[in-house]
Amino acid sequence: MSWTLWHPNTTQLMSFFSLPGFCSAWCDNEHHQRSCSSLYCSGGQVYCSPSCCILLDQCPAHARTQLRRARTSPYTREKVNRIKSEYGLKIGTLNVGSMTARSHELVHLMERRKIRIMCLQETKWKGSKAKELGNGFKLFYIGEDGRKNGVGIVLDEELKKGVLEVTRSSDRIIWLKMEMSKLVVNIMSVYAVQQGCADEEKEKFWEELDEEVRKIPAEEKLWIGGDFNGHVGGDNSGREETMGKFGYGTKNDGGEELVTFAMRHNLWIVNTFYKKATRHKITYQSGGTQSQIDYILCRSNDKNTKDCKVILGESITNQHRPVICTLNVVKSKPQTKSRTQKIKWWKLKEAQSRDDFTDKVRETLERRRQEERCDWEIIAEDMRDLGEKVCGKTSGMAKAGKETWWWCDEVQRRISEKKEAKKKLFEDPSEENKAYYKTTKKEAKRAVATAKARAYNQLYEDLDTTEGTKKVLRIAKQRDKNSRDIYQTK
Repeated sequence: MSWTLWHPNTTQLMSFFSLPGFCSAWCDNEHHQRSCSSLYCSGGQVYCSPSCCILLDQCPAHARTQLRRARTSPYTREKVNRIKSEYGLKIGTLNVGSMTARSHELVHLMERRKIRIMCLQETKWKGSKAKELGNGFKLFYIGEDGRKNGVGIVLDEELKKGVLEVTRSSDRIIWLKMEMSKLVVNIMSVYAVQQGCADEEKEKFWEELDEEVRKIPAEEKLWIGGDFNGHVGGDNSGREETMGKFGYGTKNDGGEELVTFAMRHNLWIVNTFYKKATRHKITYQSGGTQSQIDYILCRSNDKNTKDCKVILGESITNQHRPVICTLNVVKSKPQTKSRTQKIKWWKLKEAQSRDDFTDKVRETLERRRQEERCDWEIIAEDMRDLGEKVCGKTSGMAKAGKETWWWCDEVQRRISEKKEAKKKLFEDPSEENKAYYKTTKKEAKRAVATAKARAYNQLYEDLDTTEGTKKVLRIAKQRDKNSRDIYQTK
């Protein structure tokens, strides 16, 4: 008797036979007795795994499990191909407290955790525009007061190119529409009114949020990340279609408003559908207070969520913790980037390169004069060839710019010390670690302020020169381009 197995990990068809003594031996590896999810084929023999020396026909516990899976395996060829065409897109939400001097840390967090979309609350930046944060990440934000509120959305280098529309409703609600993997996706960042505020202000916020959500067609995807300042708790009786039973704490008025809002618009409160340890549910911690007030919502017919939890050990904020949701998204074909190589004319500022280029130009002009070929097109082509030989050409690969152009090694060292102090404080909240963290935090702020002042002083000094004026003009043009919401009309 023979069996054929489509194995999901190796995506190979394996055939093996029942042999004499098939049920008489056991695999000595305890891990293989517990987990029967791997096969390894070598020289026509099938083993449990590359690290196991027991043949499959000598490991009945493993073999029986695989045979049972082969008969009722859900991994058809079509399903395996579909899984290969998907990837996990991470979207997060975080009450950042203030974006001042935290751009670099936020970019580092998103790169390290592979987060492509981040909804921010309490940015405390005044204005209504977009800004490049560095390494290709772009922040779309709105704020009416530099001392409170403010919301924003950060996209990575690839996703920001697909933005179709940005709507800034108020300093508590911002959302954007973008194209992603041939789908129209809406991302919304929300900062709800605090519990201690007047009821009229709360009602105005929820009415405004209802109005904005109604503007989004039901067939388009919608993901909402925000600080809702409410506890939904773990009791989902009668509301199973809106929230799960794995919330934290006891429901309050703010949580009731959130659940009611989600029911009106057929949304899921994603945090509550995944069973996690308590430490991966708490989004806010201050002193002895712990609560869950930051949530990610999506449409109830969106079955692509894989996971949602709080990540620990990040030092970007003191009280709030990032909430990260992983989604299954179909991969899109990578777009080939056109490369434009340019001659490095700026190298002519160096004396050696300048003298070499001048000598070769004189020789070339003299030769053309003797040949009586002094047309402008010929001379210009000669100049470009000589420039390429002397100065060289760029690779054509565009480099992602950094907003933190004033960054230096001293700032990097102070920020690293602050992160390590935050980790120690999280592991052991002793008075000594608290004092050390406060000290490193102050030193990091001081280092950032000093580096900024030094960089701007140098920039002001360069304004007296022609080259410095041109440099400032280039910076102004680039900043104006980076502040635009949409790069091109689609």
